[in-house]
Amino acid sequence: MSIAESGKRLQGGRFIEPPPAPKRVETAEFRNKGKASATDDATIFVNCRVNGYYVKALVDTGAAVTIMHEDLLARVRNKGTEVRRATKTIVGANNTPLNIIVIAEIDISVCGNSVTHDVLICNDLAQAMLIGVDFLKPHKCVIDFEKNTLRIKREEETLSYSNERKVCRVTIAQSVVLPGNSMITIACKVENGTIQNNKSGVLEPMVRFEERYKT
Repeated sequence: MSIAESGKRLQGGRFIEPPPAPKRVETAEFRNKGKASATDDATIFVNCRVNGYYVKALVDTGAAVTIMHEDLLARVRNKGTEVRRATKTIVGANNTPLNIIVIAEIDISVCGNSVTHDVLICNDLAQAMLIGVDFLKPHKCVIDFEKNTLRIKREEETLSYSNERKVCRVTIAQSVVLPGNSMITIACKVENGTIQNNKSGVLEPMVRFEERYKT
């Protein structure tokens, strides 16, 4: 596999700030960061707003609770976000316990309906955010597969689909320093073995990566 890495965030990348519209956080950034995947089948996503940020969240009718990746919380958290200690133990779809750190009160807007909801914060979730039954049921969310929408009351939001995605760890033999606006081809290893040899890929910088290695 080959990796091309840019030294800075590009327009149209993962974290866009088009004022005065709400900021957008893409779920792709979290796919290779967690270790627990919510599902192994085709997945359904819905666009929502979390504390004013646009987020594409996984809709999981098999999940009892709503969960958010800790990195997403770090981006959308504001001074009014209340956080308290977590006491729940949550098991993922692969029967592996998720590392729940805290519970945060988050403003979530779906289909134009805004509510404050308790969200479990996890550091090993494969997606940016997962909307579970604890949100879907009380708000009487209706998934219409014929129209391909999620409906709350009379408002609808178009759903998007994603085929099976595997979470994997990518490692290289040694550290590589890249100047800004550059790319390099290097050999690497994908530890879960789901990618065949001699395949090419692109590794894009994440906020945590940039902060750790910035000069």
